[in-house]
Amino acid sequence: MEFGIKKCRVLVMKKGRHHKSGIELASEDKIKEIDLEEGYKYLGVLEADSIKEKIMKENVRKEYIRWVKEIQRSKLNRRNTISAINARAVSIIRYIAGTVGWKTDELQSLDRRTRKLLTTYNMFQSKGDVDRLYQQRSEGGRKKEDCVLIEKSCLYCYVSVSEELLLKESLNESVVAVGHDKETVLTIRKSKFLEKKLHSVFFKAIEFRDVKRYEWLRKGDWKKAAEGTLMAGQEQAIRTRSIQHRIDRVDIPPNCRICDEREETVAHIVSECGKLAQKQYKQWRQDNVAQTIHWQLCKDNSLEHNEQWYDHRPKAIVENESFKLLWDMRIQTDRELAYNNPDIIAFNKDKRTCLIIDVTCPFDYRLPEGEREKIDCYDELKRELKRIWNCREIKIVPIVIGAFGTISTRSHS
Repeated sequence: MEFGIKKCRVLVMKKGRHHKSGIELASEDKIKEIDLEEGYKYLGVLEADSIKEKIMKENVRKEYIRWVKEIQRSKLNRRNTISAINARAVSIIRYIAGTVGWKTDELQSLDRRTRKLLTTYNMFQSKGDVDRLYQQRSEGGRKKEDCVLIEKSCLYCYVSVSEELLLKESLNESVVAVGHDKETVLTIRKSKFLEKKLHSVFFKAIEFRDVKRYEWLRKGDWKKAAEGTLMAGQEQAIRTRSIQHRIDRVDIPPNCRICDEREETVAHIVSECGKLAQKQYKQWRQDNVAQTIHWQLCKDNSLEHNEQWYDHRPKAIVENESFKLLWDMRIQTDRELAYNNPDIIAFNKDKRTCLIIDVTCPFDYRLPEGEREKIDCYDELKRELKRIWNCREIKIVPIVIGAFGTISTRSHS
């Protein structure tokens, strides 16, 4: 085992002044003195007669931005991307918290730079809500760590739970600044977000309804750009003609550029435009949801199906000895019915039970109304099928999913 003399340095200070003098060892080796300009790195912190704060801040800033860019270029999904930034990039700032004296505006500048990089890689919209970005995913946010909060609370949290007498005394004597805990800061941010008139419109509309709002956020398996666009739509951050006309004061008509019948809002684009409803809403959204349900029913009942749901192409009739599935088929009844063409009918031959399944994707605050409409529409078909097919039990199962991913409790179960 050898002692690394070449790595060692010595610093001699007399009455606050630096004296150049190395240490000569008996082995005729010499421990060099520290260059005050270059400093000496000890446990990752550059120091000489004092900590080189200016150089340390610049090095940390460059390393933090480098890691944020590297993670953004990776193929991680949206949830793992944010987790990686918190674990790898933010940890660089967390490590030197309390050692280097960061100013609040310096950390805020780092946060702004991070948001710009998220915008560059389509994970965040430039007009999106900043407070929501730092919320927990269960609360509708993305769980991004706040650099300012990390620096302020990290040292305080460490000292407050320590059992060492000196550290406890430093807290009593206010040597360590008292910072807000994470839960308090998130509560404040959430309150600020809900006070915003434009960004919080969507969330206030569905706040008291019996829905599951953030299942897609908790799973985190979407692409980065898809999540960024969807969240921007929820926050009314997409510059529709209505927003450009009323808020940006651009001299353009506020009506929809496709149908020109109603004002072009986010809600109108995703669920209310008459021309888009003819194809895009039905084929690209509702049919895809129904196709996934059809694939799962085929899989559960040993019917013919593809290995992956996205390759599945439902057939009009699929059946075996005990189960029968009808896809998008008009049902012949003794009397004419206004609604006799549900997306799926699942008939259990052994139990003589039947499920009438129909999918709809309205705007999110219309989920309860959408469920009631589907149940009322197919009530007559339910009575007719029970009589014609001699069923013991028939259930109407409305699958109602909001255009922005909100799922009713009934549909979820």
